[in-house]
Parts: sequence; C-alpha cells; structure tokens
Amino acid sequence: MDENPKYISLTNEKSSIDVYKLTRNIPFTRENKVIYGLSLIFLFIVNFLGKSSLEIELKELVTYTDSFISWALSLLGFVLAGYSIFASLMDKDLQLELASRIEERSKLNFLKYSHCLFIKILFDLIILIFCAFFIKVSIDKEIFDILIKKVGIDINLLIYLIILIKSVLYSTFVLLLLLSKSFIFNIYHTIMISVRWHGKNKKK
Repeated sequence: MDENPKYISLTNEKSSIDVYKLTRNIPFTRENKVIYGLSLIFLFIVNFLGKSSLEIELKELVTYTDSFISWALSLLGFVLAGYSIFASLMDKDLQLELASRIEERSKLNFLKYSHCLFIKILFDLIILIFCAFFIKVSIDKEIFDILIKKVGIDINLLIYLIILIKSVLYSTFVLLLLLSKSFIFNIYHTIMISVRWHGKNKKK
C-alpha cells in the first residue's frame, strides 16, 4: 500500500539550511517588532548622549559582548531542553492530525508550523551568538586600530560606529527576552491544544 503523500512531504527538508528556510515563513510578531524597534532607538540615543573616548567605548563593547554571548548560550540550552521535552511528549496521533491541517499565514501544515515556532528561536539565537562572536573577534584582532591607521577612518566616525554596534547589541538583549516570552507562550499554547485534543477524543 502506497504511503500517504501528505506524510511523505514531512521529510522534504534534507539539511539544516532547508529547515532554516522553513522557519522564515514564520514572521516576528508585530508586538516584538515594535518593542525591539523602540528599544533600539532609545538605547542609541542613550549611548549617543553618553559618548566617551574610543578606548572606553571599545572596553564597554568587549565587556558587553562577552556577557551577551554567555546569556545567549544559556538561553539556547534552555530552549533546546524545552523543545526536546515538547517533541518527545507530544502525542503522535495529535501530530498526525496537525500534519493534515494547513496554517493560513505560513502555508505550512500545523505540525511543521508548531515545530518551527521552537526551531526558529534556536536558529535566531545561533545567528545572534555568531554575530556577537564576530564582533568580539574583530576587537581582539584590533580591526578598529587597522581602520584608523591603515584605512584612515576618522576617530569620531569610528566612535559613532561603535555606539551603533553597542546600541544594536543592547537592544538585541531585549530581543532575547522577547524570544523567551514567545517561547513560553508557545509551550503553554501547545500544551493546551494537546489537552483539548485529548479531551475531545476521549469523549468520542
């Protein structure tokens, strides 16, 4: 007997890149975008008004980058553990039922949609950690000194660039909190769906 085509499509993704592309079908919520945008503007103004020398700005950037990587790695472990528990405990019959229904905005079936909600956060965290690590390596390799001495970039312009980078990093910490908020809601919502589905089928 041939396998149902809608179940065959569950294994279409052949690499982590394919899974990442799948998660891009799920946009950030409007609330998260607004809060992140406002925090970025506010923190840029605060950093701009508190502008210091190049040495102090670089020192602050190094300190915060180290802290940011540590926080993001901790959150990554927390989310990965939560997703593992969710994936192992979710009822298989419910997952098959979700696979047969399509989520309107993303055009994914609800099974992939529910899993991508969690996986998207993991990918976002990995990308943020990579970006912070890249900034740290650039500072360690004295890229900013090279830009001044060999490229001839004005020091004041470089200070403004560092202020912008600091502001993005600071506001990205707000984004980490927003991702955590979304993760908690997704866990709660999935549990409620599972219990509701179980109750409905128990009556039948």
